[in-house]
Amino acid sequence: MSRRFTTGLILIGVSILILLLNTHGKVDISFVLFEIRILKSVAFLFFLGVGVFIGALLR
Repeated sequence: MSRRFTTGLILIGVSILILLLNTHGKVDISFVLFEIRILKSVAFLFFLGVGVFIGALLR
């Protein structure tokens, strides 16, 4: 693995760890047909994953 790839994986791992440990509060997410209420950290983790997926597709 390249150094850049390893650094990216470490940063993603640290951010996941921080998000999972920070479980204060809930957030409402509105979609077109429904609304869900989840923990803020889980919502941020989901959007982090979506960003990583998009970044991998653009590469």
